[in-house]
Amino acid sequence: MDLVKPHLGTVWSGFVIYMPVYARAAGGGRLLGYVCGPFNAQEFLTAALAMVPNRGLRASLYDGTVA
Repeated sequence: MDLVKPHLGTVWSGFVIYMPVYARAAGGGRLLGYVCGPFNAQEFLTAALAMVPNRGLRASLYDGTVA
């Protein structure tokens, strides 16, 4: 997915995570809405791999049609 930073006009590959928010109530809660946040895919992978240094790990993302 291409994400755009409106104030800069920059386009980058990434993804968005949505998380539900519920009201506190006994026995469960009522859905209030969602919180979402965009993630830059390259920055996310770089940060995730930095947590396990010197393990020889590599990761890549492919966003396209499989031949």
